[in-house]
Amino acid sequence: APGHPDYVPLEVLNSLLGGSFYSRITLNIREDKGYTYSPRSSISS
Repeated sequence: APGHPDYVPLEVLNSLLGGSFYSRITLNIREDKGYTYSPRSSISS
């Protein structure tokens, strides 16, 4: 939940690892390996 103390760090981590087009997951799975077009990750409360 947005009020939780871990929310912001988790959002940043998610964005770096898989929550954006330039995330590590996207760059590795899509750009380097060509496995899929749009890998994503997310967090939920």
